[in-house]
Amino acid sequence: LEQRAVLRRKFSSQEESQTLLNNLENEEKAFFTLVNETIDAHIADPGLTSSVLAEKIFMSRSQLNRRIKNLTGDDTSHYIRNRRMVLACKLLTTTTLPIGAIETQCGFDTVGYFSRTFRSTYNMSPTEYRKSMLAEKDN
Repeated sequence: LEQRAVLRRKFSSQEESQTLLNNLENEEKAFFTLVNETIDAHIADPGLTSSVLAEKIFMSRSQLNRRIKNLTGDDTSHYIRNRRMVLACKLLTTTTLPIGAIETQCGFDTVGYFSRTFRSTYNMSPTEYRKSMLAEKDN
């Protein structure tokens, strides 16, 4: 049970999820690899929901939710949103694309919803995040 709790905490921070994939059992590793690859392949689609993801990996929505919740502590939709936020951060720091283009590539319908979600996740707007990261690179 302790190991599961540690996995939940670590998978909830997306940056460490790749490292943890190496420590999982083969079945869990294969499952998360499939989930992450499927999400990444369809991340620009605003219609990517837990139901759609479950269909694409040939699993019931409730079974998918149960397995992801078991390992990460988050439900599937939150896990998908976190993957989108990680991509947004990467694009904000590595490209000069406008916020609207990044929002579209991350699968959000509107810039307003993207900005609200980004702010609730990182406590700053995408523009503020980009400026802070550029300032850190300059130092």
